[in-house]
Amino acid sequence: GVRDWRDLSNRFYGIKCFIYPNPVAEGFRIIHPELRLGQAIDVKLYSLDGRLLFEKELAASGNIIPIPALTNGIYRILVNSDNFNASQNIIITR
Repeated sequence: GVRDWRDLSNRFYGIKCFIYPNPVAEGFRIIHPELRLGQAIDVKLYSLDGRLLFEKELAASGNIIPIPALTNGIYRILVNSDNFNASQNIIITR
């Protein structure tokens, strides 16, 4: 049958934060239902062994957040603000 965008709410039930695109090549965007434009957020990127590789405090804008030159692999993103904390694995492919 035909499906529309409203069907995605069932597919992602329980997931609040989305990092996209994933896999990431140059940068990513953060989507969260509680994220307001201009809201201060802290973004941290960790290796899977727990090393902090990247940290940036910025205002939420919907713009692409560039990432440093890292090797291809799986990393962990943590996003913190005054009203939510979220984390997600990302794949970097260059």
